[in-house]
Amino acid sequence: MIHKVIFPESYNFGMEQVALIDTFSKGLHKEAMHKRAAMFDDILPTFERKPKHAYLHVITMGAFEKYGPNLNGDAYNGAEMKVNFESPCKQASRRLAGGLEEFHDKTYMENGAVYKEHKNKYESGKKTGYLVKAAYNKRMGRGELLIGVNEDDWRPELEKKASGKEIYLSMAADVPYDVCSVCGHESRDRDDYCDHAKYNMLGITKQGTVICVYNDQPMFHDISGVFTPADKIAFALRKVASGKGAVPSAILAEQLGMIPRKLTKRAAYIKKLAEIEKSIPMELKSVTTERQGTKDICDKLMSKVDGSQPMDVLSAAKSEGIMLPPEAFFSLMLGEEEGKACSDKARESLPGTFERVAADPETLDAFAQDGTYNIDCMVPSGLKGIMQEFKQELGVDKPSEEVSVIIASSKPIKIMSSKEASAGDALAMEYAKYVASTIEGLEDTPTGKFAILRMNTMI
Repeated sequence: MIHKVIFPESYNFGMEQVALIDTFSKGLHKEAMHKRAAMFDDILPTFERKPKHAYLHVITMGAFEKYGPNLNGDAYNGAEMKVNFESPCKQASRRLAGGLEEFHDKTYMENGAVYKEHKNKYESGKKTGYLVKAAYNKRMGRGELLIGVNEDDWRPELEKKASGKEIYLSMAADVPYDVCSVCGHESRDRDDYCDHAKYNMLGITKQGTVICVYNDQPMFHDISGVFTPADKIAFALRKVASGKGAVPSAILAEQLGMIPRKLTKRAAYIKKLAEIEKSIPMELKSVTTERQGTKDICDKLMSKVDGSQPMDVLSAAKSEGIMLPPEAFFSLMLGEEEGKACSDKARESLPGTFERVAADPETLDAFAQDGTYNIDCMVPSGLKGIMQEFKQELGVDKPSEEVSVIIASSKPIKIMSSKEASAGDALAMEYAKYVASTIEGLEDTPTGKFAILRMNTMI
């Protein structure tokens, strides 16, 4: 069984994925809804609406025959069809099962539910809505859903949609296998992928075949509101957008924490950060140097980004080589008063965090799976300009000789009690996740080493 996640944003439907149905002030009018959701004309006027629920029309995915594979290399055929393989590993052709026409409506209605952040049946997640009807639109070659969502759970996103802004949903499915479009290799696990699917997804062969995998028997079970698109959707599509190839959806399912994940390159990266920590002289792990006016700088930064989405701020900071100090990080995520208190609690626990993570296999695995701060999205121009103002004070892009000078100028700090330090362990771990995501790929440069030095010595 292969677990997959599908982002409709990886298809070009020519319209927004989600539409409100006359629940909030900007829900679609009857005529507009007919043009968009004709498959539901029979029930829209009369279906029973539950109290405290809003209703959405959702385009789930496109059929391979009309849209081709999605940007993650998955091809969901609309109907039964024959496919030929240019470099067959066994048979030269294969008859695909009924695809979306056979499985979309049936499996959604039998197994589907609405969740948040894919906290689904595998995690005993809380259902935050329900499916009214699923319909495969054969004429348009796409899957569609009518769903009801709990207004209390979805209030921020419903209000966002009602104001004319887009919201993001994604789907999850299980497939018993997928089939390579080039050689016909049938994989029942991502580790069993052939080289075409493993290394060249969405590439094009000399004969003109797009490399993808056919999913002809999907079992859909999850539609989720993705409430941090900077962290989820942009993360999912970043390699495609950068021209570095597709991210197979089976990998995305792991990255989103939908299924247990094996230790990967990221675990090795965390171990590398632990080695950097070990290289810091022991006496520096209990000292600090306070930058002139650090507190004032953080307060000034927070006032300038007030009202911005936290993930947008973190993305803007990363784009300018800035690693927010704990004070700024926790204030951004939790608010000024609570953030400063949490920063104080985290300080004593921060030194050696990566060493402690790497020393415990279970903690390392969980840390490596966490993608909370894997930020790689479009940076609002206003925030980018703000971050440029603070690059000199908060940037980690330091040459090696400057790092040496900073080490030599370190000063002692007041040590917290062990009780206070232990209370900050969880907060230190959260900040370490942010640091790890911010400098990933830079661990062997002065920038990465300075970032770890700052975290351990509170520079």
